[in-house]
Amino acid sequence: MRDGTLVAVLRTLDHGDAFAVVAELAKDHDAACIRPYTFARRNDAAAFLAEVVESFTYLGCQIELA
Repeated sequence: MRDGTLVAVLRTLDHGDAFAVVAELAKDHDAACIRPYTFARRNDAAAFLAEVVESFTYLGCQIELA
């Protein structure tokens, strides 16, 4: 969230042989853009997620765990 507005929802998925980080980016009028990022290794997905969280924090977003 930034200034009380939802910016994105991130989800992690374990597909057994691959791992995904799915980003649902909020847009105007409740429309959303869904972008999946797939990785062969859990560590790569975790590193990507950590970078995304760091970037949002740098931009002044509030991070909430669900």
